[in-house]
Formats: sequence, structure tokens, C-alpha cells
Amino acid sequence: MPDPFSTRAKEVLSFASEEALRLDDHTLDTEHLLMGLIRQGNNTALTSFRHAHIDLDQLWQEAESASLLRGHGRRKPDFRLPPSRTATKVLERAQREARSLGVELVEPEHLVLSLLRHKRNRAARILEQFSLGYDEFLRGLGG
Repeated sequence: MPDPFSTRAKEVLSFASEEALRLDDHTLDTEHLLMGLIRQGNNTALTSFRHAHIDLDQLWQEAESASLLRGHGRRKPDFRLPPSRTATKVLERAQREARSLGVELVEPEHLVLSLLRHKRNRAARILEQFSLGYDEFLRGLGG
């Protein structure tokens, strides 16, 4: 079965995992995905955030705070973080978002669309604080 994630999306996931490890989390979660997107530095999702006048430093702080405020379980020392149940759903949904836009590979912007589509995750709540919802983000992409 082919891998549905582009090189850029895999890079976001790698950065997200590094941030989760840095914050001593036991799973990769949605706020780490936001941090991975920001850390990547140059992707369509960040361009849309900038067009929506979102302060990326403030977004980073909110995502990091969401992680720090959450209770952390004891992490296994093997440095492989499983995605949380919510993050797993977001990754699966990102594949559907890409297909619905006629694209085969999941790109960083599809991760954001997936986060925003299912509002019951920390990242979506953080983005809502910045007045960014699914429709606004999609419009910012030109969709």
C-alpha cells in the first residue's frame, strides 16, 4: 500500500514528534501537529495563516501551552511516540481531505483542513481563538 503522505507532510509529522518528545508527552497530539507546521517554516498552510493575520509566535505559544497544561503520562524511553486517538483520526481524515480536493498525496494544508473539520481537538480550538475555521482556511487556499 503506497504511503499517502508527501515528503512535506512527513516532515511536519517528524517535527511534531520531536516537539512532543521535547515536551515529554507520551503521544503525538494535535497541538504538536500545529507546532510541526510552524517549525517547517515554509508551507501553504503557514501562508494561509499569515494571510489570516495569525501571529505565528503566538500560535506556537498557545500550542505549546496546550501541551504543557495537559497531564503527561510516563513516556516509554524508546523515542517512538504513537499518535493519540484524536491525532490518528486527524491523519486519516487528512487523506480524505486531499482526495476531496483531487490530490493523491496529503500535504501540510490537508492536515490543517482535517484539524479544522473535526472541532473536537486542541489544535482546532487554538485556531478558533485566532478566528480561523475550516471555511476561512479553505478560502485562503483558493478553494
